[in-house]
Amino acid sequence: MITRRSILLAGGIGLLVAHRSSRGQPAATIRRVGMLQFTTEATGGHLRAALAQGMLDLGWPEGKNVEYRVAYANGNVDRLDALAGDLIGQKAEVIVLSSQQAARAAQRATKTIPIVMAGVSDAVGAGFVASLAKPGGNITGFTSQQEEVVGKLIGILHEVTPGARRIALLLNENYPSHAVFWAGAQRACAALDLVALRVVASAPAQLGAAVGEIVRQRAQAVVVIPDGMYVAERAKLQELMQTARLPVAYALREQVVAVAR
Repeated sequence: MITRRSILLAGGIGLLVAHRSSRGQPAATIRRVGMLQFTTEATGGHLRAALAQGMLDLGWPEGKNVEYRVAYANGNVDRLDALAGDLIGQKAEVIVLSSQQAARAAQRATKTIPIVMAGVSDAVGAGFVASLAKPGGNITGFTSQQEEVVGKLIGILHEVTPGARRIALLLNENYPSHAVFWAGAQRACAALDLVALRVVASAPAQLGAAVGEIVRQRAQAVVVIPDGMYVAERAKLQELMQTARLPVAYALREQVVAVAR
């Protein structure tokens, strides 16, 4: 005969067994990955998705043994230091980033937490690593060497529009290696007997004036130096550039796609 006492006893034994079983199988440790992005979520969200998929392929399913903390500066360089500090405060065990501005902020924020760069240009010249062969310190990853690509970009633009002799270079002076880009652009223009026109836009509010300066200097074509702020503001930049009615060359696919859309 089943009594109330036997039901309670059986239930107690079941709870005891479950308790002992749970103690024998500790929960998996969840590692925390921080992402510091200079762009917006709309612009850089695909990078977060790509990272999560790559980690999944390597046996790191999100929510099981890894979680991501993503911080977007929305193209505002002044926010990066605070966002880097927030990721450290959230106990990020590694910080992943893809712009020089974000790399500089993370470098200032920590000398111990590993920092992984994805496509950051001029890593050696900017002082992020000692050398490509032996990075040293807590920063590693891969560099895109965009500073070398700019010369090729000017050459391609010249092939497409050989009659354009006055080339405007749109630069962000908040970009750590803007001087390297400008020097490379000058060399490339000089080799092709072109006139390099320096035009600066270091904040979203300066884009309109910069396009006006391009027109005022009688530029015949434009090269947009690769920069996170220009990517974050790509829709606005495209709209402004179209008013100038000039050929424009970009180093980053995202900005060309913005035109198509």
